[in-house]
Amino acid sequence: MKISFIGAGNMTHAFLKGLDRSFFEHEIWVSNRSQGKLDRISDLNIHLTLDNHKAVKDADILILAIKPQQMFDLLEEIRSDIHESTIIISLAAGLSIKQLEQWLYLEVKLIRFMPNTAIALGIGSIAICINQNIDISELSLVKDLFKTCGSLIDLDESKFELFIAASGSGIAFVYQIMESYVQVLRELGLDEAQAKALIIDTFLAAGSMAKINPELDDLMNRVASKGGTTIEGLNVLRASKLNDILMDMCKKTIQRSKQLSEELQK
Repeated sequence: MKISFIGAGNMTHAFLKGLDRSFFEHEIWVSNRSQGKLDRISDLNIHLTLDNHKAVKDADILILAIKPQQMFDLLEEIRSDIHESTIIISLAAGLSIKQLEQWLYLEVKLIRFMPNTAIALGIGSIAICINQNIDISELSLVKDLFKTCGSLIDLDESKFELFIAASGSGIAFVYQIMESYVQVLRELGLDEAQAKALIIDTFLAAGSMAKINPELDDLMNRVASKGGTTIEGLNVLRASKLNDILMDMCKKTIQRSKQLSEELQK
């Protein structure tokens, strides 16, 4: 099976790191318009090219891993190379399945992926939606190929902006919270290395425990005893406007995602 990536940017690199050995038993191609990014993956036993037509020709699965602003021109370039049986996977934020279908002028098998960068470690999340031309066996094939990258979540396309706020962009929001926590600990007396090590371990431990037991109230209650240190800190958080801040953060993220989508459709 021939599987081709168009674009050798950060997300393609993340996928290639997160995919297991069985994926590379297939014929893998990556094309990019400049050589530099291809050189970063030259150690992999895959086909690298500056020619999009070579990558697209006879591809069974075609992953479009380019910026949304570049998509229209790319589809104009490769349209004649796309076979009716090719499964096309778009990673472009803000471009709906309907928009991609209109730009292709073809009856295509189309899937939208919305991943986050943790796919490189096999612990990422990928939201998935499909068009009417993808059947169950084809969806199962794609999920099986990418399952080592993390969780694959079937999601209505209308909810993709929420996924971006929670996971796609959300991972950066968590980094910001971690960074602020580190800064506070530095101001209170820890050096930067100690503060970072403690916070990274704490977030990793909390996530791992929540993965086993997703009842977050229960997890907090197990740590917070009446009259103890933890409940004092939790009371500060609960009395703050934390929920309002998170709501505003999510709304702004969703609003910008919708704006980008509207701009791309003009």
